[in-house]
Amino acid sequence: MVFVAFFGYYPIAKQKLEMLPHRALEHFCKLLLFNASIASGLAIMAYILGVTQVLQSIGDFGRYSPLVFLAVGNGMFLLYDVTLTRYYTLYIRRFRYKFVRK
Repeated sequence: MVFVAFFGYYPIAKQKLEMLPHRALEHFCKLLLFNASIASGLAIMAYILGVTQVLQSIGDFGRYSPLVFLAVGNGMFLLYDVTLTRYYTLYIRRFRYKFVRK
């Protein structure tokens, strides 16, 4: 569900978001997209598919656990974003010429 809600289309959205004029606006929009995607994915799982154990298990860890999970998720997303950029650059510089016919 997380793949469908976010990671499936993110590389395409990332390319468009990186065209924004300011770096701070770019990062803000990326984080906003990530948080909206994760929240909507959880809502779909809980209320439409009926998988309420997901929301209950998040709340079982304590009062502030949703905020902790969200903060850790945002950190992991930023790491994912940097890694995706570096792998894309590596592909363009070293491997693309092997796969593209001239």
